[in-house]
Amino acid sequence: MQRHRNLWIGFAAVHLWLVWELRYAPNHPLFDVTHVYRPWVRTGLNAGHWVGIDSAWVYPIGALVPMVAVAAFGLQHYGLQWLALVTALDAVAFAGLTRAGARGRVAAYWWLGFLAALGPIALGRIDAITIPLVIVALLILDRRPGIAAALLTFAAFVKVWPIAVLGAVLVAGPARRRIMAGAGTMGVVVVGTSIALGASIRTLSSFLTMQSGRGLQLESPAAVPWLWLKSVGSMHVDVVWRPGIRTFEVVGSGISAVEHALSAIMILIFGVVAALGIRASRASTSPAAFLGPLAVALTSALIVTNKVGSPQYQTWIAAPIVLGLLQQGRGGPSFRLAASLGLLIAALTQVVYPWGYHGLVAAHPASVAAISLRDALLVALLALSIKQLVQAGSPESVPA
Repeated sequence: MQRHRNLWIGFAAVHLWLVWELRYAPNHPLFDVTHVYRPWVRTGLNAGHWVGIDSAWVYPIGALVPMVAVAAFGLQHYGLQWLALVTALDAVAFAGLTRAGARGRVAAYWWLGFLAALGPIALGRIDAITIPLVIVALLILDRRPGIAAALLTFAAFVKVWPIAVLGAVLVAGPARRRIMAGAGTMGVVVVGTSIALGASIRTLSSFLTMQSGRGLQLESPAAVPWLWLKSVGSMHVDVVWRPGIRTFEVVGSGISAVEHALSAIMILIFGVVAALGIRASRASTSPAAFLGPLAVALTSALIVTNKVGSPQYQTWIAAPIVLGLLQQGRGGPSFRLAASLGLLIAALTQVVYPWGYHGLVAAHPASVAAISLRDALLVALLALSIKQLVQAGSPESVPA
């Protein structure tokens, strides 16, 4: 009882701290919720025009569900209602971790540390909805693989990244048919309901083309070399504001080629990691030996090779690392180093956004150094996970 009480005290303290940061931190970390999500919902409720259904949209169609749900009690206090929904979802996932034995409690404490280190962006974007959904899905994976797959699929319709975890589960899962059935059923429900409400294939798939048409965002790992050039006074690099997508992009010589190459690099690394996962599944007697590293590798690959790279993308690594910590107690590799890297990545992300964002826009050396170190740690996390996958695929090796 004492251990559970301490955990819940920590949960309350961390979420209250994050809410305080959202109120007082610079650069308006709740801006997207109150000035982007709320107008979208208001337009839908008042004018009957829904993004993703009646027009192209930057998000998958499932993102409308939490945005509209928050408006159930009106639009006046939309920001507070958003925080209440995210906190409630976090509480459900957290409760599941506290009941998952000693490893679950370790994972719960780690997740609290990660949220505190990441700062207000951990609650202030649509990505925050997906993290607890994925954690709950992973907690019930053994008992209810079909429901877990359905949850992961719905989460991917909110923000695409959970497709990496679903892919890892498909590679590792002994109940592959039930996983595929659950994922397929949820996909049919979401797409079918959207079409019944007036969506078309064009609007449902528009988030893919809208993302692919974007430039190299300021926070993308690939932007770091040009930020260093700007920091030393190069006249051939600039940071520009794109009002249509409300973000800063880096422009300069050679960037266009990198933008076009990143998609191919992402597919290549994703494919290599998936192949290593399949190899590990054939060599290992238990999915625990490689499921955590596979989920982390696939997820971190999506971040490292992404030309958008928004600060909230770092939230994605939380659920796969939680999975690895849980699987460690079932014969999986040690996740101490991966968990430590995750905390450092989160903390450096908060240094960059919201506290040091003005410095990053101006390419001040301290801010560029902070994001460079953060991105180096992301690459290290990817490399560590790939190393563990390789070891899991070699029966004579001992997982590290």
